[in-house]
Amino acid sequence: MPTVKQMLDMCRKYLGTAEGPNNWNIFAEELDKVKFFDPQKKQNHEYCSVFCDDMAYKLIKDVSKTHKWLYQPQYNDLSASATYQMNYFKKVGRFYTIPQPGDWAFLRKDSKTAKHVCIVESVGLKTVTTIDANHGKKVCRVVRDKKLFLGFGRPVYDKGGDTVMVELKVISKGDNCQEVFTAQSVLKALGYKGADKKVLALDGKFGSNTEYAVKAFQKDHGIGQDGAVGAKTWPALLKG
Repeated sequence: MPTVKQMLDMCRKYLGTAEGPNNWNIFAEELDKVKFFDPQKKQNHEYCSVFCDDMAYKLIKDVSKTHKWLYQPQYNDLSASATYQMNYFKKVGRFYTIPQPGDWAFLRKDSKTAKHVCIVESVGLKTVTTIDANHGKKVCRVVRDKKLFLGFGRPVYDKGGDTVMVELKVISKGDNCQEVFTAQSVLKALGYKGADKKVLALDGKFGSNTEYAVKAFQKDHGIGQDGAVGAKTWPALLKG
């Protein structure tokens, strides 16, 4: 299977590639030729998800193995829509709130529906840089606020020496920042509650309830219960 580096290098290769009239694009042309969506054809449709699938197919070079790597059914109920793809990742527990390079990134339409999918290139403290198709009539690089995404699907990449770096600072009670919001989002998704037994507020403020939830998480994962999210707690949270 591909590495993260191979996936990103493949996506970058097509930066600037323009579409033709009526959404015509080389990515759907290739996948239609190999009957990737058989019996459907995807040429002349919106193609953000087709681009992502084609990047994977170009690296794996086998339709069945590409479907399997992306947790997609072989033809039956297969669709190129962003929401379909998001739900395939959710079904197998490969959908996350914290992005990593190489992830399939799903832009929010509403709480259950994605309006666009793209590939994560890099992750900042508050933003995600992605490589997008069907955006401005060409393949391009886009920087967006993390809050615009429903979540991130993650295929199992071959490690192949890849190193993924995500910048996250140590946070503790009294902090008010994006990293606190990120930690709260993960803790909430994992079912941890505050000292008041209520669902954590996603407000980016590290108060007593967030500290309580962090300590409960640390206890469950055999980490020293200092209530801070640092070098040992962040990796455990990132694993979900």
